[in-house]
Amino acid sequence: MNINKQEDVERFWKEKEEEIGEKIKGKDMSEYISGHQEVKEKTWGLLYYTESAFYFQTFPRRNWLTSLMGGGKTEKSGDTIIFRILWEKVREIVLPAKKKHFFAFLTPPDHRVFIKYQLDGQEETLVFVMYSGDSRDRFLDCYQQSNKRS
Repeated sequence: MNINKQEDVERFWKEKEEEIGEKIKGKDMSEYISGHQEVKEKTWGLLYYTESAFYFQTFPRRNWLTSLMGGGKTEKSGDTIIFRILWEKVREIVLPAKKKHFFAFLTPPDHRVFIKYQLDGQEETLVFVMYSGDSRDRFLDCYQQSNKRS
């Protein structure tokens, strides 16, 4: 990675930590599927977490059709959305069971993460896709550690 890009990445995460007032314990590029009232459709974004909460941040999307027709000019649609869920509001995180049957190699692995949480007295379920098994495991571990502190 280019040194300037690496510095930009480090600066981004340092500013993010200053903004939320906590050290970020982990992060992953994830796909949001459903479960939050502010985000209406599937989208990619950053899932990151601290000792007390996890966050998901979307970014404006580039309109590929306008980019193709506009001679390289890109047009962005939508706003950046950031939401936070406190670990204390999370009731359960469920990862689909790993396939163990003989034909498991014929079906794609299930990378979804189901997060059941309380919002205004209602139970909601967020669904993300985290393609990195290590990231899923660290995210789940952070949640379990927060339960021990509670």
